[in-house]
Amino acid sequence: MFHLMDHPDNRTEPSSDPIRLTYLIGRLDHAVRRELDKRLAAHDLTVAQFTTLSVLTFRPGLSNAQLARRVYVTPQSMNAVLNDLEGKGLITRKTSPEHRRVLEATLTEEGRATTETCHKYAAEVEELMLAGSTPTERERLAHVIRGCLDRLNGAV
Repeated sequence: MFHLMDHPDNRTEPSSDPIRLTYLIGRLDHAVRRELDKRLAAHDLTVAQFTTLSVLTFRPGLSNAQLARRVYVTPQSMNAVLNDLEGKGLITRKTSPEHRRVLEATLTEEGRATTETCHKYAAEVEELMLAGSTPTERERLAHVIRGCLDRLNGAV
């Protein structure tokens, strides 16, 4: 009889079964998104919307195309994200002084407050994910992930 704990992903001890690191990273991505989605639902936000708000916190005035690249969605999807955020009163968009066909997005006061709350949710997810890890282990993990991103041309 097959037991769930027999699956290679559920073992806590090292195994000779090869599990691709890319597979584990993908599972982690899905798990983090699931946990964030649960928390963001209180504000009727998606992970893409929260990420957009977060980017705008540090880079106000970005265009649809610039945000799409930073949030890893298509420009069409970003347009829908921005329309939703604008409809919720979390962002405003105004015409760029340099390019009249470009709209620049910025956070409203409500958008800033919502983003601050949602950053606390992200911190909760990180704490859950890294429970039991030492500060040194956390720093090392961040270093390794940044190196991976750099090598894949996605530098942070």
